[in-house]
Amino acid sequence: MEKKSPIKENERILLVGTHGSGKTTTAAKLARYLEKKGYNTKLICADTFRPAAFEQLKQLAQQINVPFYGDPEEKNSLKIIDDGIKKFRNEGVIIIDSEGRHKLNDELMNEINRIYLKIKPEKTFLVLDATIGQQAGEQAKAFKDSCSVDGVILTKLDGSAKGGGALSACAATNAPVYFIGVGEHIEDFEEFDAKRFVSRLIGFGDIQSLLEKAKEAEFDEETARRIMSGKFTLEDIYMQIEQVKKMGSMKKIIEMLPFQIKIPRDMLQMQEEKMDRWKVIMDSMTKEEMEEPSIIKRSRIERIAKGSGSKVEDVRELLIYYKRMKKMMKSIGDERKLRRLMRRIGAGFGI
Repeated sequence: MEKKSPIKENERILLVGTHGSGKTTTAAKLARYLEKKGYNTKLICADTFRPAAFEQLKQLAQQINVPFYGDPEEKNSLKIIDDGIKKFRNEGVIIIDSEGRHKLNDELMNEINRIYLKIKPEKTFLVLDATIGQQAGEQAKAFKDSCSVDGVILTKLDGSAKGGGALSACAATNAPVYFIGVGEHIEDFEEFDAKRFVSRLIGFGDIQSLLEKAKEAEFDEETARRIMSGKFTLEDIYMQIEQVKKMGSMKKIIEMLPFQIKIPRDMLQMQEEKMDRWKVIMDSMTKEEMEEPSIIKRSRIERIAKGSGSKVEDVRELLIYYKRMKKMMKSIGDERKLRRLMRRIGAGFGI
């Protein structure tokens, strides 16, 4: 297996692949992942073959707040790339979503070769759908032989048997797997680590990845201390929800826990929807109400429900949750336990 070369600032990354592999979404996921690592990322849509690609990548770029370039009227993908690189002054990590095709054929290979020889990207990643199993090896070999592919990004990798087959097929062709897409959310994207993947697959979880995501979410120790002591407000609840959302979907967080409990997908989806709804409700509260929820009586509940487009029952549910959590944390709160927890997390980060 070839050694993976680290991504450096001011590199151009060309993404290639067939339609249906998730190439456009992967471009945005990669940009977001690198941005969190401190890189200055940019996105260029050069897929003129699929009409919806431009609008899709544009919306994703806006969602993650990354500079974007594309031209839906231009049919020459090379000109789009040249114009995009000029616009970005060739600065930062420029990720290029190239043209795709419905299947692997000479037309696709010739187009990719033409782009590759013209722009000379520092890295070329082949985006493959892991659910195609062993066929991933065939595509990896074909692209590697024709386009000097540096490595592979596997999408839709959920730990299934086919996902494992795709990994082994890529390994057999000597094409290193750089990243994996592990879910639908923009944050469900990570660097591939064989040991961590196998650990998660056999039910031992992935505590290291969980700690890294907690660090990225910048969990506030002061907020944690208030929650543990039971002396917190709705503002702390709001911050807690935002930090959990930064870590990714609840499904992915639970998968990282050792000997994970099997929770139905629809139940997790309902919980995520509830957290989103509660954030909207709290956005309709005054600062005084957020800091002192006990003042929120019937008239205020009705006003908050109307202002947030929610039901009165939804507002009451949030307030009941707050009261129950406050009561529970007061009964088990222990600052020494919190200090031990924070030290353990710090040790996990090497601090």
